[in-house]
Amino acid sequence: MYYSELEECYKIQQGTITRICSFSCAIYWFMYKILYLYILDCSDGSYYVGVTNDLELRIYQHNTDNKPTSYTYFRRPVKLAYHTYFTDFNLAFTWETKIKKWSHAKKKALVEGNFDLLKLLAKKKFKK
Repeated sequence: MYYSELEECYKIQQGTITRICSFSCAIYWFMYKILYLYILDCSDGSYYVGVTNDLELRIYQHNTDNKPTSYTYFRRPVKLAYHTYFTDFNLAFTWETKIKKWSHAKKKALVEGNFDLLKLLAKKKFKK
């Protein structure tokens, strides 16, 4: 199974995810430990960045868990704004840490797929 086939195992519709996964796809995930890096659009306009191995379940948890100390608890409902996947555990968490440190504008550029703006926002501004 190729990654493009794996992507077809999930169908994204209006910010929610509907599983259309086959048994072979589930075995592939288990064997290769697919991790998703995701960005949620919170109701207050902020972004939440995380990593999970079950994207559908994790979004559901963000919208329903009873943990007032969690970032998304008072920012519900949250919607999936962006996701990508990794097979390397360390790489997934490295990118999560990097993106969490980005400005809101930079995260928004990634979410919108505006890579020209993302490059501009990534440049350091040196004092003269």
